[in-house]
Amino acid sequence: MEDNDKDLIEALLPGYFSGDLTTDEVKLVDDWKYASKENGDLFKEYFKLWRSMGLLKEMEEVDTVKALRSVNKKIDSEAISSYRFIAILSRIAAVLFIPLLAYTLATGFSGIKNARSRNSDTAWQTMSTGVGMRGTIVLSDGSRVTLNSGSEIRYPATFIKDIREVKLTGEAFFDVAKDQKHPFIVNTGKLNVEVLGTTFNVSAYDNLPVEVVLATGSINLFTGEINNRKSLGKIKPDQRAVFNTADNKITVSGVETDKYLAWKEGNIIFRDDSMSDVVSRLERWFNVDIYVLDDEILDFEITAKFHDETLEQVLNLIKLSSGIKYSVEKSSQLKDGDFTRTKIYLKKK
Repeated sequence: MEDNDKDLIEALLPGYFSGDLTTDEVKLVDDWKYASKENGDLFKEYFKLWRSMGLLKEMEEVDTVKALRSVNKKIDSEAISSYRFIAILSRIAAVLFIPLLAYTLATGFSGIKNARSRNSDTAWQTMSTGVGMRGTIVLSDGSRVTLNSGSEIRYPATFIKDIREVKLTGEAFFDVAKDQKHPFIVNTGKLNVEVLGTTFNVSAYDNLPVEVVLATGSINLFTGEINNRKSLGKIKPDQRAVFNTADNKITVSGVETDKYLAWKEGNIIFRDDSMSDVVSRLERWFNVDIYVLDDEILDFEITAKFHDETLEQVLNLIKLSSGIKYSVEKSSQLKDGDFTRTKIYLKKK
């Protein structure tokens, strides 16, 4: 890689960690990260430094001179290449200032290691997205999670136990960092998804079946506690598993994966989908209530692709292509200041 390319990657990394990059910029970083083991190791070091920004408040109690001396001792004791270490510090200087780096390197790395060896608990954090919003977070192991509208993920500040567990409500796409010794588990409260390092989508909204779509790698599915599990089997790439909580049964089928991952780019794709599925997805996407007044409509099939269209634009296209008509009851303000949800009524022409 040329020096200019390296500079570009280094400039993009803070935005990558905070989820502020465009799709093309994310791909640039991902291509670089997976190009070699050296790049992957360097990526992890950058992330540790970036994550240390959360420790700013603790800096007020740190003797930075003493911390810098501790850094020097740690460099010697761990036989870190001085050239490589200085290069990393100089490149990251635009993102983090030196006292923070000193504090992080003197206390943060060893603290994580000690916490893992003690198998002690760590603080859990929460990230959520509002209706119509998407967000991305990079976890402490380098795994990247993108949340869909109206979703929430709970995760430990640092993975310190034998497993890497997160808790999801809503929908998220996971790009899990590979770690053969520490399985990654998505706990939806109904179905658990276990991987070692792969990419997949999980939809686990309240009162709906849990859906898992695998893009790459392999996935284990199970219910119950981690140490007292009931295995439901594995799925392969381009397969979708639907877990119905009413009877605890799972259905696996082959799918076109891009259709289920399109939301990450702001797209909605329907391919011969029943109106009942279309209604369910549009309700979540636009935070509205849709009422089907003629049951016959539920058997209609829709094929369409939308990219950041308004609700009205989507409804008009469905109206033209499926022989239905709709009416809208707009949101109104209640006495307590809250607003009702917009209501959509569908019926045959």
